[in-house]
Amino acid sequence: MEDTDYRQALAEARKQAANKQPNEREENHMLMEIVCGDVLVAEQYTRQQENEWEIAELARELLRHAHTLKQRGHALDTLHAAALRMAEVIQRHPRLQLELLQFAKDLSQPAYCDDETATEICTPIGYLKQNISLADEGRLQDIEPSRNMLRRDPVEWTAQWEEVIDEANRKVAEQLADIPKGMGFCHAYWHKLASVLHDDYGIAWSSPAALNPRVMFD
Repeated sequence: MEDTDYRQALAEARKQAANKQPNEREENHMLMEIVCGDVLVAEQYTRQQENEWEIAELARELLRHAHTLKQRGHALDTLHAAALRMAEVIQRHPRLQLELLQFAKDLSQPAYCDDETATEICTPIGYLKQNISLADEGRLQDIEPSRNMLRRDPVEWTAQWEEVIDEANRKVAEQLADIPKGMGFCHAYWHKLASVLHDDYGIAWSSPAALNPRVMFD
């Protein structure tokens, strides 16, 4: 299926799922179509760097239906893979990413962390839990730096950030809609995002460029 079909297919799956299905088997099939569609659309948005503020809601929809399917014991391996793939593309939502990874871990066999699962799931779960806890305690200065070695503003670990970042990103995208997404666009985007966060939500935020002065961003 081409990328351009994913959103249309997801919309159709939602429409069909809204209609009462004749039996649980058919309903499970419809819910799984939505789960898979959520992942494919989220991955498409990430590749094309568009509508990324919609990914969090796609992840929430995935989790809602995945929990139902898990309780019914339906396609557990597929649910496990879907949660991991969504966790890979969810951005700036550490609590939501943690929920996705925890869901995947709960489906892992065996239930404890073996070497492979530790690398893929348990290690990032520990990292996320630690920093979320520090943010909730107001200890932003103690937050462990990003695993990719680039410094990011620790305010991104706060619950307040997660509540507003998607709306803020949507506003910025609308305001910069006429600017080509070429070299240097990220700097214009970060500058506008910092302004929107400060003016509309009272959040002081420093961009990756400001926090990593020796790194060249394009």
